[in-house]
Amino acid sequence: MARAAFGQDVAIGAVAPADGDPAGFYRAAASSLAAGLVEAGVDRLVWVSIASLLPNAAGVAPVDAEGFPAEYRPFSLGHRAALEVFTGSDLIWTAVSPAGDFDPTGRLTAATP
Repeated sequence: MARAAFGQDVAIGAVAPADGDPAGFYRAAASSLAAGLVEAGVDRLVWVSIASLLPNAAGVAPVDAEGFPAEYRPFSLGHRAALEVFTGSDLIWTAVSPAGDFDPTGRLTAATP
């Protein structure tokens, strides 16, 4: 990681586990990324996270709300584990999350310049 990041100003991280324990995967990926970036002298990171960690108006993240689908919980908690690693690191980081409420049967729209 350090070799790939050397000479860069910022890194963007977006990963997903193929299988296994998402929490272990994300914690290991975040730890390796943070250590490699610090070693390379890159202190800024943009991390692609997940919308299920974003709190609603009441301050509750969907992953922590009653009724959150159990089959998606490990993946979301894996993302949370990565954020905990970054919080404990020396990086200046931010997480961006794609919208979590897609309507596959909705009308298509396009942005105009």
